[in-house]
Amino acid sequence: MHMGMAGSVERESEGESSAHLHYMGGMNMVTPRPDGTFRFEIFLPSARSVAIAGTFCDWSMTRHPMERGENGWWTASLDIQPGDHSFQYVVDGRDWIADFAASGVERNGFGGWVSRLHVKPRTLRPMLDRELDAIVELVREAANRLRDPAPRPLAFPRSAEVTDAQSARKVA
Repeated sequence: MHMGMAGSVERESEGESSAHLHYMGGMNMVTPRPDGTFRFEIFLPSARSVAIAGTFCDWSMTRHPMERGENGWWTASLDIQPGDHSFQYVVDGRDWIADFAASGVERNGFGGWVSRLHVKPRTLRPMLDRELDAIVELVREAANRLRDPAPRPLAFPRSAEVTDAQSARKVA
């Protein structure tokens, strides 16, 4: 693999059976997002198609296609289960590229490199924060009700899509 400034992926020799890539000027990255997904980005302006294949999809070359964006950037957001994973970008259905900006790289069984990605276990923090906010609001409402000379019924804060029966079970 050769690095340069041209910003393209080309075969070193069309007559070769194995894909030797010129990965020139390529930039790539994997970024965890607040919603728990990972955003994959790679700069390959001359590619016709790019997909992500890895242990999280049984190395399928078609399950996670990337979308071509402006100026040659390809992107995809994936929800990946916690654990340690290997992956590569598949360019034009035939060339496999490791992402050296991921959580590391290692040799694969074919003499090339695969990217490593560590996905931490998800926490319940966002859900707990919402529940805590609802409890705080309920306590504030109860305190205001005690100060109010004309008491009114408590208005229970409700999550989206919660039915009255579910609310009653939560309170009970």
